[in-house]
Amino acid sequence: MEEKDSYQKALDAVIEIRQDRKKLYGDTWKKDEDWMLMAQIHSKTTRLKNLIIDRNMDSNGYDSIIDSSIDLINYTLFLLANKLERKKDHQLEKKCDIK
Repeated sequence: MEEKDSYQKALDAVIEIRQDRKKLYGDTWKKDEDWMLMAQIHSKTTRLKNLIIDRNMDSNGYDSIIDSSIDLINYTLFLLANKLERKKDHQLEKKCDIK
């Protein structure tokens, strides 16, 4: 039960940060192409690798494992949301025979 609680707390933190950033930036990510989101995912993954594997530290004074992990989760969810939205649009087009 304790593991589930910490998992839920982590998800809640991601959602809270997303809501705060949405107030500042809106949904600008919806305009991003998949490759742009994938580049961000790659960048965050590289930062995490540098922090954890190469330098064995929690933070470098600029990035932290927690912040980079939250960003990685958000960018991954943005990519998933874009893909699901496009799939839904494509299915609607097929259903309505829109070309």
